[in-house]
Amino acid sequence: MKSLSLCAFDVGSYSIKGLCAKKNLETDEVEIISQTEITCSGMKNGEVIRPERVGESLKMAREELNKKNGYKIKEVLTNINGMHLFSIASQGLVSVSRADQKISQEDVNRV
Repeated sequence: MKSLSLCAFDVGSYSIKGLCAKKNLETDEVEIISQTEITCSGMKNGEVIRPERVGESLKMAREELNKKNGYKIKEVLTNINGMHLFSIASQGLVSVSRADQKISQEDVNRV
């Protein structure tokens, strides 16, 4: 059985909600594996005012889901919403430093 696992967090003003699910790629059936809700301080009206506290709450939520799942979560989709957030379209260019034109970790870090 081929499956795809997904974990996601929703960061709100008062709590962080976490969810892990598994999708069976053969039947398209989705199964909720675990869920959690952790009190979150460091947010006010949907705005991050104390990032270190929000980070601690995210870590606690991840640890809680790790315990419930029985395996270590490697990647998480995270949602943070608010009027204070915005995006700017931009482009960048970095020259590849190696003579053989292979991209090194140093090139990635410079980007």
